[in-house]
Parts: sequence; C-alpha cells; structure tokens
Amino acid sequence: MAEISIKKYGATSVDYGKEMNRIAMLYESIRDSAQTEMYYKQALSIFRGHTPKPELLISVINNLADFYETGNRYNDALSLYQENDSLIKSLKGTATIVYITNAYNLARSYFHTNQFSLAESQCQNVYKLLKKVVEQNNPNYAISLNNLADLYVKMKNYSQAESLYTEVLQIRKAALGENDENYITALSNLARVYLDAADYKKAEPAFLQLADIAKAKAGISSIYYANKLMDLGNLCYNTLRYKEAEKYYLQVADIKKGISGDTTSDYASVAGSLGFLYHKMGLVDKAESWYNIKLSIRKKKYGEKNEFYLSELNSLADLYKSNKEMAKADSMYSHLKK
Repeated sequence: MAEISIKKYGATSVDYGKEMNRIAMLYESIRDSAQTEMYYKQALSIFRGHTPKPELLISVINNLADFYETGNRYNDALSLYQENDSLIKSLKGTATIVYITNAYNLARSYFHTNQFSLAESQCQNVYKLLKKVVEQNNPNYAISLNNLADLYVKMKNYSQAESLYTEVLQIRKAALGENDENYITALSNLARVYLDAADYKKAEPAFLQLADIAKAKAGISSIYYANKLMDLGNLCYNTLRYKEAEKYYLQVADIKKGISGDTTSDYASVAGSLGFLYHKMGLVDKAESWYNIKLSIRKKKYGEKNEFYLSELNSLADLYKSNKEMAKADSMYSHLKK
C-alpha cells in the first residue's frame, strides 16, 4: 500500500504524507499499534519538512498524541501536545476552538504525568478561553465545560467540578428542559460529585430528583428506577441512616426479583448490600439470610473456587465471628485457606 503511494506521489510530497496519515488511521482502527505509530511518524516527518502546510502538521501531531495517550504513553503525548500548543498559538492565536481543544488535551496530559499544579493552571486557562471564545448557547460550550469538570473530578478538585457541573446543568435546563437525557446526565454528574465530596446534604435532593425522573419516565417496576433507588439507599447507608437504607434496598430487591427473578447477578448485588446493612445493624438472622442468598447465586454462577464466591463466604464468616458463632466461622475460614 505504501509502495504504491510512493510511486504515485513521491516519498516527500504532501500528498504522500496525507496517505501515510490515512494508512495510520486505518491501522489504528484495527488496533495494530506498531504500524499505526510507524505511519504516523512517517507522515509527521514529511509535514515537518513542509512549512507552508502547518495545518496538516498540527493535525498529524494531534493524531499521534491521541494515539500515545490512548496507549498510556503520557510523556510522549505531552511533548506532542506542547509542540502543538506553540504551533497553533503562532498560526491561529489562542482565541480559537482548535487552540482551546489542544489546551484541554495538554491539561489532561499534565494530570496523567503527575504535574498537578500545571494541570490546574491549564484548566483555569481553558475555562477563561471558553468563556471568551464560545457562546454559551453553543452546544460545544456545555460539552467542553463537562469535559473540564470530569478532569477536575479526576484531580479530586470537587469544588471546581461542582461549579462547572452546575453551570452545565443550568444550560441544559434552560435549553432542553428537565426531561431531556442531557439534563439528566448533567444532574447525575453533579450528584456524583456531591457524593465524592461527601456533601450529602446537596447529594440527597439531586438523587431524589433523579429517582422522580426515572419513575416518571420508566415506571416503578423498571431497572432504571431501581438503580436510582439503589443510589439513595447507598447515600442513606453512608450517612448511617440504616432504616432508610433498608427501605430503599428492599424496594430494589423487589423490583429486580420481579423483572428477572432472584437468581441473577443483579439480584445478588442488592442481596449483598442488604446482608452488609443488617450486619451493621446487628440483625444477624437477616444478615445471614441475605448473605446466603448472594452466596448461593455466586456459587451457582462461578463455583466454589472463584474470588467472588470466596469474598461472600468471607463476609458470612465475619458475621458468624461477630456473633460469636466460632464453629461456623472457623469452618468457613478453613475453607478459605484451602
């Protein structure tokens, strides 16, 4: 394929460079990393020798940087995003979408290479440029804010993430209303960052609203609604409101049993949550019952040597130990040591 292109275009022509870039993208689509990198590098070498074609150079640099980042080669990606930062700034200036996009990529690369102060500074720069360059009613504005908020979450800067997610939520609500999936996603992101920040007072109203939306859209017998109730149960558990958590978990168990029965992995998950909850509440009989339900499902699905089964067996052994039923506990611990 490459040999035909050389004969057609010449080994140093811009058209040959375009063909190398195209071939690299094809190899990338079939996950052939060695060929992808080789052809991107060939394209890059050609375009670096053609200064009248900087847009092509910027594009290939970005392609190779994205490829490196996908492969967790973060230092290699960083150097290319830095190169593009200078190129784009000199060619187009900083008040452009292409510069802002690369600036965000650069922030992400700083984060991945543990240069957190530079990542923070770059995020602030991206936000300022977005406010200056992109109209707030432009869909790309909310998308870019959301991406920036996602990065702040990874950096555990929850206050900045909350601020940006809130702004996205307000934009989505004004443009689309509260029943649109984009609004629901924005609300879910905000609820999650409240949870990450352990700001339960703010998280609860958001999760309650999500449950109400799920109930209205899918009904009280849907997995969608059950998952939102599960979130509320987990929130109540984290705030030591065990009776409220019990109410939500039991509702979830009933819904999941009604949909797919009581022998599925989905049902096992909520059974485990109930077992752990009752263990915390000191209700040994109830805890034992729910642990055994999950244990039975895991055993049937994975067998007795699987880590999921053994984990549940350990939970049940811990329950017996806490209730001073040492014979039962020791029997299970012995099985775990085999």
